[in-house]
Amino acid sequence: HVLMLLDYRRLIESETARRAATLATPIEVRAMRESAEVSLAAGKAVDAEAFARADALFHDSVSIAAHNVFLRSSVANIRRLVSQSDVLLFHGDVPGSLEVAGAQHLGIVEAIAAGEADTAAELMTAHIDTTQEQFERKIRDRLFNLAGRPRNPSAASERSSKSVAASQPPSPETSAS
Repeated sequence: HVLMLLDYRRLIESETARRAATLATPIEVRAMRESAEVSLAAGKAVDAEAFARADALFHDSVSIAAHNVFLRSSVANIRRLVSQSDVLLFHGDVPGSLEVAGAQHLGIVEAIAAGEADTAAELMTAHIDTTQEQFERKIRDRLFNLAGRPRNPSAASERSSKSVAASQPPSPETSAS
């Protein structure tokens, strides 16, 4: 379901950025820029909580600038679904990922401010693609981590102790009985 949600985000938020580039007011651009700058600062500080707040404000400010109540509602719904699906819990697990996302936010704002609709949409798509790549990497890491570790560490240690004991020659005391 997470991949479907990211696909939905890609469709809705790239079009929202495209529309924002043609409709945003200077005040709306300022709000986007401020939230993007806060997200970048939080990313550099590796402050996942501050980043999550700034990230939500950034995406909301882009949706406001699109001047379409249905797109804004869709973006708000996406944010709610993202928080429920725990997608944001992996933010910050990939070194530098928060800083990259903050820098991407700034790039999106600059395209919107310049009125470059196609560029804004492409940058938003790339931003969501990066999120998906990081999510997939985190899942792969977790799967490989699980595959390499025993499920019950104490059972593995017991098996290891037994195999060490079995590979040693019997002591004179145990062989006499």
